[in-house]
Amino acid sequence: MRYSIIVALDNNFALTNNFVENLLLTESLQNDSELVIVSDGCTNIQTIDYLKKLSEKSFPIKIIYNKTKLGYGKSNNIGVEHSQGDILVFLNSDVFPIRNSIHNLVSYLEENRATTGAVQGLLIYPQTNKVQSTGHLFLDLQNAHVYQYSDIHKEVIYKCSERQALTSAFCAIPRDIFIKNGRFNEYYYNAYEGFELTLKINNSGLKCIYYPEAIAYHIGGGTRNSMDISETQQGKYFIQNWGDIISTDIDKYILPQLNEEILSKMYSGVILSHLNGWENILQKLNFSINGYVYRPHSGEANLYNLFPYSFLNFGGNYLFITESINDISKNYNWIKNRNNPNDIVIDLHGNVIKIRLFKDEPPLCFNLEKWGINNIPILLVTGLSGSGKTTFAKKYALQHKAVCISFDVLKFYPQSSIESQQILNLFLKQYPDIQQFIDIQWSKTDKQNSNDIFFNYYCNVFFDFIVEYSKKNNIKVILEGIQMYVRLHPSKSAGLPLIIIRNSCLHSFCNKLRRDYFNHSGNRNRWYYSIKIIFKDIYIYYMIQYHYINNYIVYLATIS
Repeated sequence: MRYSIIVALDNNFALTNNFVENLLLTESLQNDSELVIVSDGCTNIQTIDYLKKLSEKSFPIKIIYNKTKLGYGKSNNIGVEHSQGDILVFLNSDVFPIRNSIHNLVSYLEENRATTGAVQGLLIYPQTNKVQSTGHLFLDLQNAHVYQYSDIHKEVIYKCSERQALTSAFCAIPRDIFIKNGRFNEYYYNAYEGFELTLKINNSGLKCIYYPEAIAYHIGGGTRNSMDISETQQGKYFIQNWGDIISTDIDKYILPQLNEEILSKMYSGVILSHLNGWENILQKLNFSINGYVYRPHSGEANLYNLFPYSFLNFGGNYLFITESINDISKNYNWIKNRNNPNDIVIDLHGNVIKIRLFKDEPPLCFNLEKWGINNIPILLVTGLSGSGKTTFAKKYALQHKAVCISFDVLKFYPQSSIESQQILNLFLKQYPDIQQFIDIQWSKTDKQNSNDIFFNYYCNVFFDFIVEYSKKNNIKVILEGIQMYVRLHPSKSAGLPLIIIRNSCLHSFCNKLRRDYFNHSGNRNRWYYSIKIIFKDIYIYYMIQYHYINNYIVYLATIS
């Protein structure tokens, strides 16, 4: 079945170039597919020249030029008019699908045409490696992305399921269904179009499906450089038309994460959200609540400021209701002093988590018994820089007659073992298109860019290569590195043996200082330079690394 990929582009040349190049790298445009680009009032000379050169290439591509900026809905409707596919795949210009994800989306829709009217994939923020969207939910006329801001290591995220509405940022819809339901509402400019249309489809009797086998990174905000009407106005218009039709459904996303242990306890509800409707939701979920403390707010919740000191010593259990789980996770010291393992958090996006999992835990091991059995040749070892993971991995490899490979070799090639470099060279021979990008990563200017979309993607491709390499050569492999918890998609490591070397941040940092600065004679007369690097490393530890690994552990623990 033929399908059309439709995207509306703006002025941003860097975004346009990266979007198209990534799409061509990850998606094989054949006779059964086409790319339709709508240039929405673009005035940037670089972007215009790039699109002209693109149109001269031999692969199936159409470029339509809007003389003035028309917005997301109108532009995509124009793109549909110029397309030929039976299935329409809508992509935002700041969405970067990983390999085969569009194909997976289309295949699912083809196989389920009789019952399904729209399907969306998993969207991830590349800046934080957290969920951006798995569809839409509703609470008291408010809408939110399901599991937004949750780390991607949560089991419930990988369950294919129905949604009341979807986002069109990464979505496939059959052409006849799209036309039958009125296309995108052109009143909206850059908001609400997608999930209003999918609400229509849902209300027509067809399913809207979230399908996690299709994965893409979504930068966010790349399609909203200007608006004719405010998002608030668009929101009011949506509520006027749909307020009586949409149903509160957040309980559907909370329920799968609850167990008898949680529901059997008595809680005091601490409602930090300014939204209404939570009491009814908790009653539906059969929570035992002996009373509520209301602290309405928007944004970050500082528990030290909100509560009297006596709240820390409360003998009962707290249930925190908040806008986003991030609000609570930033209260590390309050949680540590509170010291009640039964406290839990529920947020507007349907995330549920036990507070104790935000705390430091002893070294963690997962599925070690599987290593070398049932065709599993890989053992993962990770931890903070300076935690001792590399030393441990090398010793463990000798004990178990395994090969130790650095997963960080992609980023830190010169510092990696010869064995790891040899594996990487084999990888680059098989994927020559990645070589140029990797060369850039090894340059001094770009080495610190920890959020690059393409680097996330290439790390995952490299992981697949190592797994196949170990199986083909019948060898046991220990794969160690920091990039494991920063970049590796959880679907890759799900169920694999894993050891997380846990040391305190301070302990690990002191080890790093000793290793990188004070044990090398070349650094003795470079104190000024070293001090600058040290302060930068402190920032990296406390603001980036420590945050990443703690979140990684939280969700691994949740799954287990």
